[in-house]
Amino acid sequence: MPEALPDITRASNNCIKEDILSDFLKAYASDVINMLTAEWDINVAKRVWKQEAWEDGLEKGREEMVIGMKNEGLADDLIARVAKLPIDRIREIHS
Repeated sequence: MPEALPDITRASNNCIKEDILSDFLKAYASDVINMLTAEWDINVAKRVWKQEAWEDGLEKGREEMVIGMKNEGLADDLIARVAKLPIDRIREIHS
């Protein structure tokens, strides 16, 4: 058991008692406590950052592709199929 667990649990309980973020803590106290007591691993963090950066790059690339295809006069339904995005997202990007 991490050393800080009793202090974090006590702080969470005190916040609920004092009506500070009480609704949130009643619903998510165990998640908050787990997050605050979890061991941080730089290698896991690097993998997460890399994945998030890849996903951001993919989204930006798709947006540029949509704009380019729309500027070429292609129909929204064709763009949606090629970009593998919902047609509402195509319209949102180009608006």
